[in-house]
Amino acid sequence: QHSDKKVPYLANLNEDPMLSYIILHYFNTDVITIGSQNSTICLTGLNILEKHATIRAIDSCKYELIAAEPGARIKVNGYNLNGSAQLRHKDRVLFGANHVYVYLNPFNEKEALPDLPSIISWDFAQKEIAKAKGYSLGNNLTVDQEEIQEKILNLLPLLSEVNAISEELNKYRTFEIVLMPMSSWEGTAVKGSK
Repeated sequence: QHSDKKVPYLANLNEDPMLSYIILHYFNTDVITIGSQNSTICLTGLNILEKHATIRAIDSCKYELIAAEPGARIKVNGYNLNGSAQLRHKDRVLFGANHVYVYLNPFNEKEALPDLPSIISWDFAQKEIAKAKGYSLGNNLTVDQEEIQEKILNLLPLLSEVNAISEELNKYRTFEIVLMPMSSWEGTAVKGSK
């Protein structure tokens, strides 16, 4: 911990906005290790490896995120991390299946993309992950389309967790969301319907 925000840090994002920006991991050293055991930042849960990632100082105010192992599940701004990436102010980082953080660097605030919201939220990060997976998140949606989009956004974290459980148990099953038109359901009885 560090008493003020004069160093770069990771802040947690949570589905409940009141629980976001509560867990702060300050970069007090040039090398920060992330993993399930014996790490600077210890995380537990699905798809978190013993040695998951490393954050290294490039210089006094720039940091690089490096996957510790080829199988480490890490997303930066919605996309899988392949090898390493230099972190920019307000980058969103997902470790494993559930640990969502925003990287904040008071020295490089100008590096943030101009179209980002002033405060990054869990919803913003989830929409970004959905967009990276190919789900369209257009603005000109009908009420029905907005309702479906909201349901998909709520299902994606659960789907990620189910797939992580399947992988941990070596079940070799992958689950995904499939949208089907109502016409494909015509003539079929749904349990409980008349």
